[in-house]
Amino acid sequence: MKACIAYDRQVDSTLVHSNNHNPRQSAFLIFVSSALTPSFKPMTIIPYDIPPSLPGHTWSPNTFKTSIYIADSFTIAEHLDKTYPDTPPIFPRNAVGLHRVFTQATFAQNIELLWDFILPPSCLMLNPPAASILSNSGFHSEVSSLLPTSCHLLDEVDIHSESSVETQVVHYMTIIFYDIPSTLSGNAWSPNTFKTRYTLNFKGIPYTTEWVEYPDIEPVCKKLGIKPTTKNPDGSDSYTLPAIHDPSTGVYIADSILIAEYLDKTYPDTPTVLPRSTLALHHAFDEALDAALDPLWEFILPDTCLALNPRSLEYFSRTREQAFGKSLEDLRPKGDYATKRWGELQASIGKVDTWYSKTDDLGPFFMGNEASWGDIVVASYLIWLRIVWGQDSQQWKDIAGWHVGRWARLLQDLEKYAIIDAGAIQKHISG
Repeated sequence: MKACIAYDRQVDSTLVHSNNHNPRQSAFLIFVSSALTPSFKPMTIIPYDIPPSLPGHTWSPNTFKTSIYIADSFTIAEHLDKTYPDTPPIFPRNAVGLHRVFTQATFAQNIELLWDFILPPSCLMLNPPAASILSNSGFHSEVSSLLPTSCHLLDEVDIHSESSVETQVVHYMTIIFYDIPSTLSGNAWSPNTFKTRYTLNFKGIPYTTEWVEYPDIEPVCKKLGIKPTTKNPDGSDSYTLPAIHDPSTGVYIADSILIAEYLDKTYPDTPTVLPRSTLALHHAFDEALDAALDPLWEFILPDTCLALNPRSLEYFSRTREQAFGKSLEDLRPKGDYATKRWGELQASIGKVDTWYSKTDDLGPFFMGNEASWGDIVVASYLIWLRIVWGQDSQQWKDIAGWHVGRWARLLQDLEKYAIIDAGAIQKHISG
């Protein structure tokens, strides 16, 4: 690998050895220095790699990410971007948080199946000491026994294809937006449908809402030709909201992020929600945020149920109780367990706070001074909590105050995009 030339103070050099041999982390060394004089001279930054047993080959995927090592490959890239700003950036400045989410929270999880295939042959490439360390690196079985006898596990990998909707400029016609009603003031409450409501308002696209109770979602979608968005545990199709119908193009489409992609492509003269170069990263953010909010469901779902109309209440209770294997009242945390889970929720949301902090110097939003899909998703969950629990509830006051009030400020910054069909005709439809 080529060495790069850096300019630094005249130094005494110390070689620091890394003791981290986890194959899922970087395995590097660093050439570090402490300043002795204020004069400058060229110094070669030395990359260290794990020696393979095959002559003339490098193999570690982490070493190919950069030619210098500090602590791990992501931190190296951040360091080089900041230290050598006249070189091509690895991370666009307003997307560092998105890349951190993709690297740590999403990509690593989604390639879990890969280890079974790649670790055994990786061991064969290493010299004996390194092979021994890798073979005993904390897996539940010997690395040599991980290799599957067939490749059926590849069937479990979810391959996503990009929407085939072509970019076109069209004249605005009022979009029909399908949402789920409630007994609450303003009717709207669902975090998933709020993602589309925020998107439509943010882009300034005219729309009207048609309200669909939970039991009617599947028959209404089938009647309108709206495709299912996922699968039920038994393998049957699952139909969900939000969904929209765009009379300008005749398109019916469901799933909030796919709707956002469609609107960006179809109405390119409106503010962009998903910047084209961040599309994959925003998909990763969606998954990572959902995982980070895992402790929340036990607290919010029982109270959400109470805000629904009778037909939706029965459906919501029955399906959630089937999913969790217990009644919604039993799902609600109590006593010491509630305190523990609330603390876990705060810690999980703290991870999201660290993602945001990567661009704090650029502005209040996830990508700096301009709101994007990540902010819409976070705000949609926040407004759900505020609507269901109430502005004056202790639960909302807690969350609004966490992380120096970041979440209350974010919701306030996007408040103008949370309007609910001001002046529009709203109606209920059924299958």
